[in-house]
Amino acid sequence: MPSFTKARIRMRYSIRIACAVCLLIAASSKDESGEPYVPIDEISATETELIPDKVTKSVTATLQFSNLNTIDYLLVTKSGGTAYSERIERNELSPSYQYRYTIQASDPESLRLLFKAVYMDGNLSKELALDIDNRWGFFIRSVDRVARVTGTSMTGEIFPSPNNTPLEWNVGGTDLGI
Repeated sequence: MPSFTKARIRMRYSIRIACAVCLLIAASSKDESGEPYVPIDEISATETELIPDKVTKSVTATLQFSNLNTIDYLLVTKSGGTAYSERIERNELSPSYQYRYTIQASDPESLRLLFKAVYMDGNLSKELALDIDNRWGFFIRSVDRVARVTGTSMTGEIFPSPNNTPLEWNVGGTDLGI
């Protein structure tokens, strides 16, 4: 075989390999900019810690969407208890959507609802998690200090002190054994 033919064959193979590499690089990017897709916070909720209503045995959360027109549907799954999956289509959603979940008999004391928006281009949003405290009975769920019970207010303290114990009876916090 003449040497110019071998050189031509090598050149054709080199060109084909270069074209194949370029096509692979172009096909690997998800969008036109070539940047990988990074999900953003499209879904938010007014509350993320929910307690079921004693009568209806359900929780309600207001979900808000920052870019609703790009969402195809909302996918809801449950972490804890029996398997649960729900698909809410775009035409059912609104910018401020009321989502309601009824507690199942098989649900544990603590469970989590996970929300993901599926976009029209197939990408997914970041997950929004709503925690449900499904315990029944008397539980202290939140403690707030509202006022000083006895003793003199400390310098810089902003809590009200409606008592007169230090002035009238000379009683301070340590006098009570606290």
